[in-house]
Amino acid sequence: MEEVEGSYPSSLRHHEWEAIKIFIPAQKEGGRPRVSSIRQVINAVLYVTCSGCAWRYLPREFPPWQTVYDYFSKWVKLGIWQKIHQLLARQLRLKVGKSEAPHLVIIDGQSVRAAHGEERGWDGFKKVRGRKRQILVDSLGIIWAVRVHRGNQQETTRAHEVLLNYPGDVPKPEKILGDFGYGKSPFDVWVKFNWGMWPECRKGTQEIFKNAQGKLRKRVVETNLKPQRWIVERTFAWFNFTRRLAHDYERKTINSEAFLFISQIPLLLKRIYS
Repeated sequence: MEEVEGSYPSSLRHHEWEAIKIFIPAQKEGGRPRVSSIRQVINAVLYVTCSGCAWRYLPREFPPWQTVYDYFSKWVKLGIWQKIHQLLARQLRLKVGKSEAPHLVIIDGQSVRAAHGEERGWDGFKKVRGRKRQILVDSLGIIWAVRVHRGNQQETTRAHEVLLNYPGDVPKPEKILGDFGYGKSPFDVWVKFNWGMWPECRKGTQEIFKNAQGKLRKRVVETNLKPQRWIVERTFAWFNFTRRLAHDYERKTINSEAFLFISQIPLLLKRIYS
């Protein structure tokens, strides 16, 4: 089947398609021949990610939305999206003169609204009903592991699941940075026991002050702030340019995690081939 370039800004160009098509699962022997273009299927998923539209609202030039969603969900279960992202991440790191695997990673969480689906809860601190996205990024802001869970659970109680999702074929990093919350148990003990290091977290001391109404309040005065901590915040800011990630629209958290990787594929391709 002849592959043609799409007409949308999110569509893959020829050299970009050539870079990732090797990770597309081959057609099963003995089955019905593929009717839809796999390149157009990927373009449709990127269109949904960037535009934020519902699956049923895909333009007609793409394959039927049922076909696109079927490929999307199957590749989520097979980890195809993460493999494509990981391949591009390694290429970019080599291009800028870094090693394939990061020596330093940064962890942080973000609360986001979720209207329906599993794993939802009220985050009393951020005043958000939904989920929390915890991500692990390198010094370039590239995601290496993610975990999405209910919003009423503290980061430290589920943060070790992010590290469990770290690629098994990649050497573990030598240093983990995080805010002061990640320096508490049980996360810090888990990291020490399983990864052989203590996470380096910014420290804080409590300060008593009076607000505008004259009432006493407490706040944490941060000290020893690591300069690399802003990198993970920039990655969260990149999510704002992807409308599908403005809220968590997915019923299943596994799909939410896949969209985090998919959202960085255009960014990685642009930086590799620029």
